[in-house]
Amino acid sequence: METTYKQDIKDKSRKLIWKHAVESLTSNRHESRMLNEEYLKNLSNYVVSKSRQDLDSTELASYFQFIDISYEAKTPKMLKVAFFCGPEPENDVEVLLSLGVRLENMFAFESDKDEFQKAVSSLRGYPQLKIYNGTIENFSLMHNTIFDIIYLDFTSSLLNCYKTICSVLDNNMLAPLGILAVNTTYLDKKIESVDFLTNYFFHDIFFERCVYYGHESDRNFSDAPVFGRIEGSMCMGWRSPEDLRPFIERNFDCAYSAFQTDFINGYANIIKPSYSAFSRHIMQKRLLKMDRINEFVQNDKAYNQMDLDYFCDGLNLFSLKMRKITDKRFLEFLTTKDNGRLLSRIDSLRLWEMLTNAHYIKECDLGEVNGNGEPIYEKIDIPSFLAEPLEHSIGIIENAIKPKDCGLMFCDVPMIHLWYEMIINSLGYPYHTNVKNHIRHYYTAKTRKMCVDVFTFDQCRGFYDWLPMIEYQSDYVKDFTKQMIIRMSIDAIAKHSLGIIEQQYYGSALIGEGETKWAKYYDFPSRIGL
Repeated sequence: METTYKQDIKDKSRKLIWKHAVESLTSNRHESRMLNEEYLKNLSNYVVSKSRQDLDSTELASYFQFIDISYEAKTPKMLKVAFFCGPEPENDVEVLLSLGVRLENMFAFESDKDEFQKAVSSLRGYPQLKIYNGTIENFSLMHNTIFDIIYLDFTSSLLNCYKTICSVLDNNMLAPLGILAVNTTYLDKKIESVDFLTNYFFHDIFFERCVYYGHESDRNFSDAPVFGRIEGSMCMGWRSPEDLRPFIERNFDCAYSAFQTDFINGYANIIKPSYSAFSRHIMQKRLLKMDRINEFVQNDKAYNQMDLDYFCDGLNLFSLKMRKITDKRFLEFLTTKDNGRLLSRIDSLRLWEMLTNAHYIKECDLGEVNGNGEPIYEKIDIPSFLAEPLEHSIGIIENAIKPKDCGLMFCDVPMIHLWYEMIINSLGYPYHTNVKNHIRHYYTAKTRKMCVDVFTFDQCRGFYDWLPMIEYQSDYVKDFTKQMIIRMSIDAIAKHSLGIIEQQYYGSALIGEGETKWAKYYDFPSRIGL
């Protein structure tokens, strides 16, 4: 019996995904932007009213113009798309053609030899469709093709296909404003799967309510993230993963649903840019003194104790839950250096966390005592890790942003970690998630339950490319208009991460939730059943 993917429910999911993706990048492109001009203009007016200082209108207009250029308008016929085709590529081709995407801009992937031959045989009237007989990961290593939309339709759970997703992001295969759709099967409920999800969520400061309650909460896009989430283990009084385990067992599918969205989102926003910035020599030398870093990284006792101190302070460490992953292959992927890389993903992430938590780090407890029975502490001198240009600029920036009357007028007082993160991102090319434009659903295909996430990713290049070289960052901070442009842009990005990625630009709000009708935080929508 031949395999077929012609199923009404799968066709419904496919049409929903492609329609949302194409419209998000064409007719609704303005709403897909993280750097939404309407929001930024409202914010600039708010800054003027609160600070009672005018912003340079010429400078502001120039910035808005540059952002618009970075978000060049597109029509469906301009979009380049990639998808897994299986033996029946016409299923996706026909939907894409109906939406106005050109056949010449469609790339399909099928690694199985027999399935590839069936796909080629089925093309008939679609000879311009390009089918690659191999993996999309290998394709990315040989070609520099950038896609507006990538639809990864897997026949296994995320625990078997995370490498493909991470490769797509690491190799910047997606356009600066692009759509990544991921379809996986739900995990089978086995002891090791429950262990995996339990350990993953135990270290979260917030996680989705469905993990605890067992059903999707009804909420709309105007809700703040906390309304769609529940406080984590510390606030619940759970002392070990075993305290969380009964909820994971009872609400297993909800836990997998939350895991899929959370991991891909966290990888795109944090692991990807830290890995890009810290694992390549050309980037490292712009940021860090690597001999000093290597000395610190090798001191596992100080390094690990510092992490525990963070956790006790209530900070959400993405690296902590990554290092607690119980799947050996997954953990090996995160802790092993790829060919040509100087650091692993985990060590790159830990360096990112060290810098972006710089305002908290003073010293760490080594877990030892001196002759008087007193704890021994090691001082953590962050500037001593920085490359000379960055160390010089950071020192000036930190003095320039110290709380003044103007700083205290806004929701959050600016802190130096925001500039560390911004500079890393300008070199590491994160994929920020437009949470407001996210869709996700589930359906059952034959016997397997499928989990779908459609991410709208925005690298915000208009902002990061507008920034000067590290050597001149301090000049921008001294200029009131330029500093406010930086803070407005970071505010816009962070409105999509509060309670979702606690570490991303935390404490960056110029305006708080509810101060005006247009100042909103966003959370992922409920996963709906088709």
